[in-house]
Amino acid sequence: MLHGCVALRRLEPLVLLVLALAVSVAPVASASSRLTGVVAGLLVLAPGTYSVAGNVTVKGSLVLEPGVVLVFEPGSRLVVAGRLVVEGSSSAPVVFVSAGGFGAVHLAVVGGSVEASWLVVRGFLVFDGFRDAAAWFRGVRVYYGEGPGPVLFNCSVSSSTMVFEGLRAARLFYGVPGKPSVMERCLVVLNDSDVITLGFMDTFWRGVGVEVYGSTLHYGVVYRFVNASRLPVASSSWMVVNRSVADLVVFSVSPAGASRGSVFTGLSVVIDSSILEALGFTRAPGSPVPRGRLYMLNSSSVSILNSSVGYLSIEGLGGGLYSSSVVVNSSRLRGLGVAGSGEGWSVALNSSSLIVEGSRVDGFRVAGVVAASSSLVRIRDSLLRSVEVSGGVYEGAVRVSRSVFVGGGLNVSVIRDGLLSVNASSFLGSPYAIAVNESRGLVEIHYCVMRGVGVGLLVGSAEPPVNASLNFWGGAGVEAPDGAVVVEPSLGDVPGWGVVNASIVARDTLVGVDGVLVVGVAARGSGGRVPVAYMYSFGDGSSTGLTVNGSVVHSFGEEGVFNVTVHVLDNYASWWNASVRVLVCRETPILPSVPSVVNSTEFNVTWMLGAHCNVSRIVVRVYRAGGGLVEEVNATGRWSAGLSLPPGVYRVVVTACSGGYCYHASRRVIVDTTPPGIRLLGVEQQGGVDIVRLGYSDDFNVTDVRVSYNGSSLVFTPMDGSGVLVFSVPSGSTFTVTCRDEAGNTVVRVFSAP
Repeated sequence: MLHGCVALRRLEPLVLLVLALAVSVAPVASASSRLTGVVAGLLVLAPGTYSVAGNVTVKGSLVLEPGVVLVFEPGSRLVVAGRLVVEGSSSAPVVFVSAGGFGAVHLAVVGGSVEASWLVVRGFLVFDGFRDAAAWFRGVRVYYGEGPGPVLFNCSVSSSTMVFEGLRAARLFYGVPGKPSVMERCLVVLNDSDVITLGFMDTFWRGVGVEVYGSTLHYGVVYRFVNASRLPVASSSWMVVNRSVADLVVFSVSPAGASRGSVFTGLSVVIDSSILEALGFTRAPGSPVPRGRLYMLNSSSVSILNSSVGYLSIEGLGGGLYSSSVVVNSSRLRGLGVAGSGEGWSVALNSSSLIVEGSRVDGFRVAGVVAASSSLVRIRDSLLRSVEVSGGVYEGAVRVSRSVFVGGGLNVSVIRDGLLSVNASSFLGSPYAIAVNESRGLVEIHYCVMRGVGVGLLVGSAEPPVNASLNFWGGAGVEAPDGAVVVEPSLGDVPGWGVVNASIVARDTLVGVDGVLVVGVAARGSGGRVPVAYMYSFGDGSSTGLTVNGSVVHSFGEEGVFNVTVHVLDNYASWWNASVRVLVCRETPILPSVPSVVNSTEFNVTWMLGAHCNVSRIVVRVYRAGGGLVEEVNATGRWSAGLSLPPGVYRVVVTACSGGYCYHASRRVIVDTTPPGIRLLGVEQQGGVDIVRLGYSDDFNVTDVRVSYNGSSLVFTPMDGSGVLVFSVPSGSTFTVTCRDEAGNTVVRVFSAP
């Protein structure tokens, strides 16, 4: 009996058969290099070509030396229940290939282990089973034709560890679309690899870890589950992307009929020192808007650390975050959004936190309610363009400190029993700094600076009043946003002071009888003088009394002209006064819903006009996006004006004058007469970001749409056939749109967003 390691070489048939029997290999079909049956002991294959016929089960150990080629016959499979060792080298790799050339090479690892170095697979590498196993793949290359090929796990995976180091493949996919499978108690590691996609299709995660280190994923990491039969689809699992580059990391799910619960529970996602175009949690394409109360993330966490991410988007199925956290630290994001996205019920954060620290974020939007006292949106030591909380703050808190807003502002729609706190922050060159539509909670603004800001503080209504002190409301002159009518008289120079500005603002009307007056004042002292208190009188018999607030909110109950006076008390017990006249009337010019994009060079602009302000003159002016006057029309006594403009981007301003006061309402209009192909459908400005609706003709089968601007690019793969894309670009950007069809034909358009 022979013992130890025996090399199977090109021997005479009789010798080959004797050696096979000596190492307890199940009968080989012939005394050639054709393998079948069971490997029960130790078998070492020397360089050469061997065929795999039927199921070859390794219960002992199978060692493949450099230069070994295994040819898998149709219907064959290598099952590892013991140990498989692939000892290829960079100069003499081990090769797996199907007998047809580039078909499937089938493996299964059940209760066994695989250690593979420098393995080349020509065709598809398919795992039909993987449980109670451990596998380490180093320097594996998968080719299909001249390009990279896929690695597919068409099975459930349990109690296993898979490490891929130096993998070069097209796709590493787990699961089969439409055939739900389970991964549980598993670890998948991708290190120093280059693949197009790491994907998980219709696969439940239970205690799964996915870790990507130092790798390039040309498309990204995709978890997708359509019509999930039960929730959560993933629990007690984690994903880490470290020192890697990927186009996107996306979790896309559509539940099958569930109305309550959570999609992901106990999921942790960490992006560290990496570059991504997008990180998203969203509904699967084509799935309906949910009607129930489903949270996307429950008891979960998302962390972006020292990374550059194009967009972070968490789109809930009614609810976004429940008892979860999102942390962005020392990172760069072009956009960050959390949305409830339910029909009739939309909660963005419930008992959750959204933290941004030491980062740069261009667009920041929370769409949906911030609920529960433990919910917190905190921004600290960061540079931003705009922040919008559109669903309102109910019991939760929004805290901003030591941050800078450039070209945009902070907009919170509603505060109910919640808190908005802005402290030691700067707002530079924006239409407005801070806007609150309605507050029945606490609004505190302290030690802030507004420079080049059209409106410092815009408040629809507030009870209790806004608490603002020691702020600098300076530098008016920037055009107000669409839908707001603003007058900004100066309070004048007070000796020893520089009382810079009072912003008097009301939505839809200048100051209507039911509107709100916001007066913000800041004083700069000299000679050691500092302001310590204020008093405001409004000329209608009401005043505030002594207050430390640097801004106040007031409603007038009747029409008329009123003198609003600000009294400033300094630390030397001296009083300084400044006044401004305010005209209160029921209505001022309001532009109705003018389309943001018109497809004809001739169109009408109409407006509404109050009958109580004795308007003596109406002028319609059209400006180019860069500011130059294009056309001026005297429209006194009229309700509309016809305009004829060549294609381009314009701002249309209607000015109504009465008694020495002039009021303005404006809209931005894009004239685009290009024949159907690629065209703008609409542009909506939100702070310093343009939300663009783009339409493309589907006369040819569009495979991808690329939007390029300022050295950045977005790539979309249309899947719903709607012919409409929605994306955001910084205001003023020139962006190029390229549509590509299946044959590689392209249509290119260049647009300039104001």
